[in-house]
Amino acid sequence: MNSITILLIKEGFYTENDNTWSTRLNSRMRFSKFTIQSNFNYREERVSRKIFTEAQYRANIGISKDFLDDKATVTLNMNNILGSRVSKQLITGENYTTNTYNRPIGRFTSITFTYRFNRLKKDRDCLPN
Repeated sequence: MNSITILLIKEGFYTENDNTWSTRLNSRMRFSKFTIQSNFNYREERVSRKIFTEAQYRANIGISKDFLDDKATVTLNMNNILGSRVSKQLITGENYTTNTYNRPIGRFTSITFTYRFNRLKKDRDCLPN
């Protein structure tokens, strides 16, 4: 993600390049009885004129099992399994310094039950004409 920020200050215009990158890795493994899916997200540290943001990363994993002749699925998801989804920033100015620490959501687990009425998992969604 590339962006250019233009700041308007009384003395004139200042242009600043603010570059950062991120990546996401996804994996899905299908076995005869269940499926495992995992993903990993990373965003590098970001430095701009007055703000330094530390790198962020998180990992999620899920396992699903079909049953009742593929009419039902139970999924167990574990999100932020490393407990690392944290935002840390250092903001500096001429007369101040601010450290911020934000943990929007910690580790959490969810269980989902899906039942398909009158269809199987392999059936595609069909919209009426």
